[in-house]
Amino acid sequence: MKKLILFSILAIMLGLAHISVRACMCPGFNPEIYPPDIPKSRIYYRDEFKGAALTGKVISSREAAGITRLDEQIQELTVEVDRYWLGVKRRTMTVYAPKDDTGCWVPFRENESYFFMPILEKKILYIHGCTYASYNRKPDGNYVDFMTTMFGRGKKFQK
Repeated sequence: MKKLILFSILAIMLGLAHISVRACMCPGFNPEIYPPDIPKSRIYYRDEFKGAALTGKVISSREAAGITRLDEQIQELTVEVDRYWLGVKRRTMTVYAPKDDTGCWVPFRENESYFFMPILEKKILYIHGCTYASYNRKPDGNYVDFMTTMFGRGKKFQK
C-alpha cells in the first residue's frame, strides 16, 4: 500500500513538472541553475545581442505558412508587450518559435504570459533551443530578475 501511495505521489509530481518546465535548458541560459557573469552579460546584451527581451501575453498563435527551420514546423505568435528591455519598438510584436511539442520548446498558449528573448534571424524574431523563453507566471521570475539586474525594471508602453 505504501509503495502505491509513493508511486502515486511521484507520478503526480512528475506530471506537474512536465506542465511547468518544457523549455530546453542550455548551459549558461538558466540564471537559477547557471548564474551568469552579470558584467559580461550586460556588455554582451548591450553591444552584441541582436533581438529583443520582453514579457508579454500571447494574443494569437498560428502556423507560419512557408517557414521552416531545421525541418520543424514554425508557429507565429502575436504578443502584446507588457514590459521590455531590448529591441522592442511597438506594443504588439510578432515572434516565431517551433510549433508546440516539437522538441523541448515552451508550449506557448494564447492568453498566457511569458518572458521572451528571441534573436533576430533573417529579419524575424525567432526563439530557438538556446534562447530564453519561459512561463512568466511570477511577476519577477528568474529571467525577469536577470534582465532587471542588468538593465533595471524595463519599460512599459503608455496606455
